[in-house]
Amino acid sequence: MKPNKIKIFITICFILITCFSFAQETGTPFITNYPQNEYNFHNQNWGVVKDNRGVLYFANGNGILEFDGTDWRRIFVENRYRVRSIAIDDNGIIYVGASGAFGFLAPDSLGKMQYNSISANYDTAILKVFPNIWRTRIVNNEVYFAGKGAIYKYSPYKITDHINEKIKAFYPTRKFFLSYATNNKFFVQDATEGLSIIRDDTLMPIPGLNGLSVIYAMLPGVGENNPDEILIATKDELLTYDPNADTTNGGLILSHFQTAADEFFKTNLIYDVIKLPGSYLAVATLSKGIVIIDYQGNIIDYVNAQNGLQDETVLSMSYFDNSLWLTLNNGISQVEMPSPFRFWDTKNEIKGNIQTIHRFNNTLYLATTEGVFYYDTAFNKNMCGLPLFHKTEGGYREAWCFLKFYDKSSNDTILLMGQNNLTEIDKNNKTKLISRDLVFCLTQSLSDPDIVYGGKQKSIVILKRNHKKNSWDTNEIEGFPGQVTNIVEFNDELWLSTLFNGVYKIQIDTSKDFLNCVKEDYEIMHFDTVHGLKGVSRIRVYIVDNELIFTTPDGIFKYDKDKNRFLPDDEFGKIFCESGNRANQITQNNNGDLWIDNLGVLYKQNDGTYLFDSIFAKRIPIDIKGCYPDGNCWYAGGANGLLRYDKQNDYNYNQGYSTIIRQISINNDSIIFYGTNFKKSDSTGIYISSLVQPRGLKPVIDYEFNNLTFEYSSLYLISPQSTEYSYKLDGFDEDWSLWKSETKKEYTNLRQGKYVFQVKAKNIYGSESEIASYRFQILPPWYSTWWAYACYVILLIFLIWIIVKLNERRLVEAKIQLEKIVSLRTEEILQQKEEIQMQADYLSDLNDEISNKNTELSKQKEEIETIVKELKTTNATKDKLFSIIAHDLKSPFNVIFGFTSLLKENYEYLSEDKRKHYINEIDKSSKSAFQLLENLLLWALSQQGKITITKTDANLKHLVNEAISPYLFSSDKKEIKINIKIPDNTLAYVDGHTIKTVLANLFNNAVKFTPNKGVITIGATTMDGFVEIKVSDTGVGIPAGALAKIFKNDETHSTLGTNHEKGTGLGLSLCKEFVGLHGGKIWVESTEGSGSGFYFTIPHKSNNKGAINSIDGKGGSKLTREGKKLKILIAEDNEAIDVHLTIILESLNTEILHTKTGAGAVELCRAHKPDMDGIEATRKIRGFNKEIVIIAQTAFTLGDEREKAIEAGCDDYLSKPIEKKPLLKKIGEYLS
Repeated sequence: MKPNKIKIFITICFILITCFSFAQETGTPFITNYPQNEYNFHNQNWGVVKDNRGVLYFANGNGILEFDGTDWRRIFVENRYRVRSIAIDDNGIIYVGASGAFGFLAPDSLGKMQYNSISANYDTAILKVFPNIWRTRIVNNEVYFAGKGAIYKYSPYKITDHINEKIKAFYPTRKFFLSYATNNKFFVQDATEGLSIIRDDTLMPIPGLNGLSVIYAMLPGVGENNPDEILIATKDELLTYDPNADTTNGGLILSHFQTAADEFFKTNLIYDVIKLPGSYLAVATLSKGIVIIDYQGNIIDYVNAQNGLQDETVLSMSYFDNSLWLTLNNGISQVEMPSPFRFWDTKNEIKGNIQTIHRFNNTLYLATTEGVFYYDTAFNKNMCGLPLFHKTEGGYREAWCFLKFYDKSSNDTILLMGQNNLTEIDKNNKTKLISRDLVFCLTQSLSDPDIVYGGKQKSIVILKRNHKKNSWDTNEIEGFPGQVTNIVEFNDELWLSTLFNGVYKIQIDTSKDFLNCVKEDYEIMHFDTVHGLKGVSRIRVYIVDNELIFTTPDGIFKYDKDKNRFLPDDEFGKIFCESGNRANQITQNNNGDLWIDNLGVLYKQNDGTYLFDSIFAKRIPIDIKGCYPDGNCWYAGGANGLLRYDKQNDYNYNQGYSTIIRQISINNDSIIFYGTNFKKSDSTGIYISSLVQPRGLKPVIDYEFNNLTFEYSSLYLISPQSTEYSYKLDGFDEDWSLWKSETKKEYTNLRQGKYVFQVKAKNIYGSESEIASYRFQILPPWYSTWWAYACYVILLIFLIWIIVKLNERRLVEAKIQLEKIVSLRTEEILQQKEEIQMQADYLSDLNDEISNKNTELSKQKEEIETIVKELKTTNATKDKLFSIIAHDLKSPFNVIFGFTSLLKENYEYLSEDKRKHYINEIDKSSKSAFQLLENLLLWALSQQGKITITKTDANLKHLVNEAISPYLFSSDKKEIKINIKIPDNTLAYVDGHTIKTVLANLFNNAVKFTPNKGVITIGATTMDGFVEIKVSDTGVGIPAGALAKIFKNDETHSTLGTNHEKGTGLGLSLCKEFVGLHGGKIWVESTEGSGSGFYFTIPHKSNNKGAINSIDGKGGSKLTREGKKLKILIAEDNEAIDVHLTIILESLNTEILHTKTGAGAVELCRAHKPDMDGIEATRKIRGFNKEIVIIAQTAFTLGDEREKAIEAGCDDYLSKPIEKKPLLKKIGEYLS
C-alpha cells in the first residue's frame, strides 16, 4: 500500500505543478511562415541544417533548398531524387540522403554550392541494396546513410588506399525503421531485433528493448545526474531509457516520462523531439503542430494553426539563433522561442483598441474601445485550445481605465472601471453599476483611502466608500475646460492634467470633509506656458521616487515650488528633456523600473540612477496606449492587440552574425561568383564553405567587363525585412554608403585597378554584422597596356623620323635650287668677265657697271633667302590657322546644329520658354562663331601686313560695352562682378573695330583667368592727348617667366582658364599690333596669385557736338524724305540675307525693292548695263543720280574694301552680319 500512496501523492503534486504552470497567460510567439509559393520548390520539407556561415539548407521533396535570409536557391541531386535527410559534420561538410542516392554539398570553383554524389562512386557489389535514405546521421564525423533496406557508414576522413574501404554496409534481419545519433552513439530500430546500436562496426541489439513501437526521436535525457540517460519518443508517448539501471534491485531500463500532454500525444502522434534553451522540450506532431513542455512535463506553450502556424504536420525541427525552424508537410516555418514576447489579438477574441490593462483576482482585464475583456484560462484544460478573452457582463461599449480599490473595513478588493458608466467588479467577478458618470481616469486618495477621484469632461468626481450601505457617496468639482485625463494626490495637493488645457492644482484642506466641500473650501491654480511649459496639450502627471514629474510632447518636466515654474528634468536622461522625445505614458513596477510608451524601459540602478533600454522596443509591433507591470513582466496594449514582454527570456542582442556576398555578375550577364567562399579540407580534399575569400576567387577582370553588380544578404534571420545595409568599394567610394534596405549594388565603368567591395548589415535591433569583403582587379584597356605604350613610342619615333627626313629633303631641295641660281648667276658673271677682259682696252668705262652687277647679285641672293624664310613663316601661319579653324569653330557650330535640329523636329511639342531658350543658345553660339572667325581673319591679315584702319571720334564707354557684351554670359556664369569706371563723355580717336577687338580680347582673358565670384575692373584716364585704358582682374595672375613672352608675334600661348576655358593664343599679339597701329603702346603688370592689370594707350580727341536721330524700328510710322515716301532697294544675291533685311525694313512701312545683282540695281535705277559687282554698280548709279543714299554691305571690316566702297560713291557701309539696330541707326542718320 505504501508505494500506491507515494504514487498518488506524486500524481497530485504533478497536477498542482501543472495548474500552477498556467498561472501566466499563454500567447502567440513570433511566427514567420515561408509557404511553397515563396521558395518555389516541393511543398514537403524533411530537415534543415546551418552551415559555417549561417546559411540554411533544407531537405526538400525536389532536392535541396538554400536560404540566406533574402533569397532561396534550389540544388538538385542526381536524377532529381527526393531528399529526405540532411546533416552537417564538425568541419562544416553537409551530407544529403535521398530516395536513390547519397552525397554531400560543396562549392565549385566559382563558389556555386552543388551536390556531389558519393553513392555513384560505388557499384552494386558494394551497395547491394538500392540506397533509399530516410535518415542521415553523423557520429564522430562518420556519416550514416540509413534506409529501410540498408545502412551505409561512410568514413570521409579515413586514410586508405582504396575508396571502397571508406564505406561499410549494414543490413537488417527484415527491415530497419528509423535511426538516431545520440550521446555520440548510432542507434537504429530493427523490425525484428528491436533497438540496436553499432559498436566496432557491428550491429548489436540492446537487451530489453525489443518490444517498443516505432521510435521517432532519441535525444539525451533531461536528468541532471545521469549523462547516459536517453529520452525516447514513440508515436504516442515519451520514455526514459537508462542503460545503467540496476535491474537486480528493481531499477527500470525503460520508464514512462509523464507530462501534462500525454493525452494530447495519443491523439496527435509524435514525430520529432528536440531540446530548447532554458530546460524546455519541443515536441512535434503529425496533426497539431508542436507543444512546448519543460523538463518536469508541464505544458508551456502550443504552436499550431490557431496561433498562426501554416501547417500542423511537422516533419522535423532544428534550433538556431533564438529560432525554432520547422520543416513541414507544406512549407517551412520559423518560430522565435524562447522569446521575451507573446501576443494576443483578434484571434483571441480581443475587440477594439486596448486603452489600459490590469490584473484582478489573478485574472487579466483589458479596457478597450469595445468594452471590458478578461482572460479565460479554461483553454488549458482543452487540448491545445486557443486562449480567449471574454467580455464582461453589462454590455458597455467603451472603457478607459481601471482602479484596484482595497476596502480596509471589509478586507475586500474590488476593481473599478471607467466606462460610459462607472462600474465595479467584486472578487467573484460580478459587476455592479456605481454611477452614470463618464469617467476617463481613476485615482485612490493617499490621505483618505476611502476616497476615489475620477476625471470627467470639465469636472472631477469624488467618490467615498459608504461601508454601511456598501455603496458610494459622490461629489463633483467643476470648472475645468475640456477632458481631465490624469489625477494624482501629492502632499495634500490634487494635481490634474487636461487634454488640451494644461495642468491644474487643487489645494486640499484635510481638516474638512473633502466630499462635502464647496468651491470656497479649496483653491484651484492653473499652469500653462506662462509657468515654463512649452505647450498645454497632452500633459500627464505622475509620482516617481516620491517626486512629481510631468510628461509633455516636449520632454519631461518637474515643478519648482519656490519659483512656481516648470523646468526640464534630466534625471531620466537628457533624451527625455529634449523636444521631440515624447514620453507620454509612464508605468512603474515594484522594482522602480519605468516603462516609457513605445520607447523602452528605464531600469532603476542601485545608486538611484536609471539605465535606458530601448533595443527590445524596436520589435514591438503595436502602438502602445496602456501598460501594466506584472512581476518581472510587462503587459502593453494598443490598437493591434496585447503584448507581454519578459526580460528574463530576452534575446542576446549583441550576438554576432555575418553578412555574405551572394552573387557577383559582370555586365548584367555573366556570373563570376555564386556566393560561397570556401577552404579546402586537408583530410578530405572537399571544399568547405567559409566567410573568407580564397585566393582562387580573387578574379582579374578584363577592362571590357568593368560593370559589376553585387548581391548580398545578412544571415541574421529574425525579421530580415527590417535589415539595412551599408557598402563601400575601396578604390572607388570615399566613404560607406547610407543604410539602405536594398540587397544589390551596381558599379559601372570602373577604371583599371585593384578594388575591395565591402558590405555590412544592421539588424532590426541596430546591431551591426561582421564586414563581408570581395577583392578583385580590373585590367587596363588595351590602349593602356605596356605593349600599347611601346607601340606608341615606336610610332612617335617613326613620325619624328619622317618629319626630320621630309624637312631635310625640303632643305636639300631648297639648297640645290639656290645653288642652281647662284651657279647661273656665276656663269653670267664669268661670261661677262671674259667679255670685259676681251674688250678691256676699249671697255674700261664699263668697269663700274660690272661692279654694280656684282652688288645686284648679292642683293638677289639675300632676297631669295628672305623669301625662303617668309615661306616658312607663312606655312606655319597657315597650319596654325587651319588648326584653330578645325578645332575651335566646331564647338559653336555643334551647338547651332544641335538646337536647330531640336527646334526642327520638336517645335510643336516645345513650350514657349523652351523655344526661346533654344533660340538664345543658337544666337549666342552664332555670335561666338562669328567673333572667333573674325579674330582669325584679323590675325591672318595682320600676319600679312594688310590691315588698315580708319579713325573716327568714338564714345569710349559705348565701345567698351559693345566689346564686352558677347562675354557677359561667361562672366555671369562664374558670378564675376564687372566694374566699368569710364566717364560717359570720354571720346577716343580710334578705329572702332580694331579697338573693340583689343577690349574684347583683354576682357575675355580676364574672365578666363578670374575664379568664380571674382572682380574685373575697366577704367580710363586722359593724359597728354592720349587715353590710358586699364583692364584689371582678381584672377590667378601671370608667372614672372611668362610676362616677357605674352605679346610676342612669334610665340603664342594658350592656357586653360580657371573653369578649363580654351583660347586660340592669338589675342594678345593682335592687341599689341592694333594698339601699335593707333600709335599707342600696351603693357601688363601682374603678380602670380594676385591678379593682372593690362594697360594700353590710344589717341584722345575733343568731343564734336552733333545730334543723330535714330529709328527704333518698332513699326507703325512711315518714313519720308522731303515729303516723299521712301523706297529701299536691297541688292543681295544671298536669298536668306535678303529675307533677313526685308523683315528688318518692313517695320519702316516703306516700299522695298529687291535684286540679286549689281546690274539689277543699275536697271532699277534707270541704267541699263550688263552684270557687274556692287562697286561698279555704285559708280554707274552715281553717273546719273547723285542724291540716292547707298549703304554698302561688306564682309570685310579692315583693309581697303570700305575705302573702295566710299570712293565708288557709297554714302556709308555696314559689315556683315547685318544686325537690326545698327542698320536702322544708319538709315536714321541719313534721314535726319
